[in-house]
Amino acid sequence: MTQPDKPYHVFDKNWISQNYDKFRPTYPPSLIQQVMDYLKQGINQQDKFDLAIDVGCGPGTSTQQYAPYFNRIIGFDHSATQIDLARQDNHDPNITYQLSPAENLPLEDNIVDLVICAQAIHWFNIDRFLSEVNRVLKPGTGCVALYAYNDPVIMNCDQAEELNYYIYNGPLSVETYQFAKYCGKCRYSNIEWPFSQAVRGESNTVDNQMDIDSYIGLLHTYGDSVDAELPYPDPELKRSYPLLNESDQEHMIIGTFAEMLRESTGGEMLQLCYPFFYMFGKKPSKL
Repeated sequence: MTQPDKPYHVFDKNWISQNYDKFRPTYPPSLIQQVMDYLKQGINQQDKFDLAIDVGCGPGTSTQQYAPYFNRIIGFDHSATQIDLARQDNHDPNITYQLSPAENLPLEDNIVDLVICAQAIHWFNIDRFLSEVNRVLKPGTGCVALYAYNDPVIMNCDQAEELNYYIYNGPLSVETYQFAKYCGKCRYSNIEWPFSQAVRGESNTVDNQMDIDSYIGLLHTYGDSVDAELPYPDPELKRSYPLLNESDQEHMIIGTFAEMLRESTGGEMLQLCYPFFYMFGKKPSKL
């Protein structure tokens, strides 16, 4: 039930990793603070915590946000290209990145204060991953934080409702992939959660401005574009993107959508809204 339909080795394609790094949003500081407040509940911790790990870290987007709170942070990812990008972008001496599958982490038992998994659990064998999380967390105090954002909604044009339907229910259907099974509308509710003191909720949205070409790049990091490993056009060719690869059905659909965007917005910057959601848990003390 929890085995992904498609492997996440697709991120070894360099263009996919670069697009993730370039077009995906950062996580709201208020969400990071919620995670840290949860971790600190019931303990008297004045100094930095010892060790956090970010599993499925990608290019390190979320990993970097925890640098002020921990002596050590390790980001793990199964994709070598994602790890390479994370290392290139790393300017924090307490953060390192390692190549590793989520289901077999190269760590001793009971040593981790916080496990982070941001926008990634749908790529894992979830049962095996959660078992591994339970193994490495410190008993009684160790916490796990899953969080993700649903697909962005266009806010600032007269045809916003029609355009959003075109993306999420129409020909593009960017949610027709593993994310929709465990995240999407269910927001982790169908994951069997083995940890205590569970907290679920929705965080503040992030409002983001993006030009149309960048938004098309963002769409290429979702769903079938990733699974099909389709090439993304060279930046110099973005302006003529709708004319590229006309024999490819998906490129034709996205090209048509790009024209719809330009017509409805007059080429202005898009106002996007990303709704975030989360689930936290704590490893019980040993009996």
